[in-house]
Amino acid sequence: MWRTLGIDETDWQHIPAVVQTKLRSQYHEIHCFKLRAVFTQKQLASLAVPAVHIERLNHRIASQQKQIVQLQEQLTDTALQSADIARLKAEIVELKEKLRQNSRNSSLPPSSDSPFGKPTPKRELSIHKKGAQTGHAGVGRKLKPISEVDRVVDLRPFACSSCGSLLLGADESPARRQIVEITTAGTLLTEYRRYCLRCLCCKKLNRAEWSDQTQGGAFGAKVVGVVGYLTGRLGISQRDAKDAMEELFAVKISLGSISAAQKRLSGNLVEAVAALHELV
Repeated sequence: MWRTLGIDETDWQHIPAVVQTKLRSQYHEIHCFKLRAVFTQKQLASLAVPAVHIERLNHRIASQQKQIVQLQEQLTDTALQSADIARLKAEIVELKEKLRQNSRNSSLPPSSDSPFGKPTPKRELSIHKKGAQTGHAGVGRKLKPISEVDRVVDLRPFACSSCGSLLLGADESPARRQIVEITTAGTLLTEYRRYCLRCLCCKKLNRAEWSDQTQGGAFGAKVVGVVGYLTGRLGISQRDAKDAMEELFAVKISLGSISAAQKRLSGNLVEAVAALHELV
């Protein structure tokens, strides 16, 4: 180190030890400063980017941002086009359904049928009578489980129709009928049970009579009246009346039951209509 400082060895030996230590410390500090300066210059050189390169990068960034904006606009247009296509497809399906409707599969009158449509094929005359044929398995309204029944009415015979004796005993399997009726509180399901008892004296089998409420089918008078109002006064189709009964009154009724209710109501009004004709 003393050679670097330009000091002779003999002179260095005569320098006090404290001064030598101070010189060594300052020498090391100067050397460290030089190393740091060299490292800093290298870092500055590596960080120094030419202005042309920076301008090129800025131009590329601007071009990419412009492409991003264009892609976003294209995505928006594509989404709008997809929505329009879906709406047009739905309209096409609806129009096709309307074109298929005629007086045979909807409530439209025959006068609305297209003259260019396919003519209705003539049916060959059958040798059988109308309605259900012999051996046909009937389809009726199934009884609801007892857990869904709101009220139970027991119809029991009390006296023998032959000898007049008091009837005792029980019927383990009575005949059952369920009637659906509309009330202010909602629908009411009533089950009527007709018991059959054998007389202990004359052994005659006695069956109770069905009440008047059970003679008109599975639906009460109010249900029949509402069906008549919907199909007669308002003039809606049987299918629409079926949907209205289910939506408005929670009464599930088939198209056949709608027709039966209309016939029942017409039969009940025959006498009233005849009386009105006589007054007029």
